[in-house]
Amino acid sequence: MGIKNRKQIISIIEKQLCSDLRYRCLLFQSDDISVFPDICESASEAIEKLGQTPNLIDTIQMQDDVGAYSCNKVTAQILNGSSKNILILSGPLHFLDYWSKQEQSSFWGHLACTENSLGIIIIDVIRTEGVQETFRHFGAHPVFGPQQEKASSRNYLPHNNLPNGQGRI
Repeated sequence: MGIKNRKQIISIIEKQLCSDLRYRCLLFQSDDISVFPDICESASEAIEKLGQTPNLIDTIQMQDDVGAYSCNKVTAQILNGSSKNILILSGPLHFLDYWSKQEQSSFWGHLACTENSLGIIIIDVIRTEGVQETFRHFGAHPVFGPQQEKASSRNYLPHNNLPNGQGRI
C-alpha cells in the first residue's frame, strides 16, 4: 500500500512550485484515499526541500455544524493559508459536494489563477466537474503500490502555467 514512487511525486512538486512559475497550484487526484497520507508526506518533504514550511489544512476545517463553508469563505481560507507558507489541502474535498456546479467551477478557476500564493497542493478524489476545464492533465503517475494496480490517479497543473513575465491569461 501507499505510494509507489515518492521521488517522482517530490520531483513534480519541486518543479511546479519553483518561484519562476506564475501559477503554483498542483492537484493530485486518486480514487484510493488510503494513499492521501503518503502523498501529504511526500508533499511536505518536497516543500521542506524548497526551504519552506508546509501548512496542512484538513478539509474538516472547511465545515461547521451546518455543513460546508461557502465557496468565498473556503477560497479566502486557502489563500490566507498559502500566503506565508506552501499550503497542502488534504482531501477528500467533501465540501465541494455541497456546492452547485457553478460554485465548483469558480473554486477551481480561482485556485488555478492564483498568483499571490507561495503554492497550493490539493489532494482529492477523482473529479472532473470544473477541473478539466481549468487544469491541464499532466499524467497518471504510478502512486500506488502493487496491490492497487487497478486504482487510478490523475495529476493536474493550471493551463496557463507560464514563467513570470511571460504573458497573462
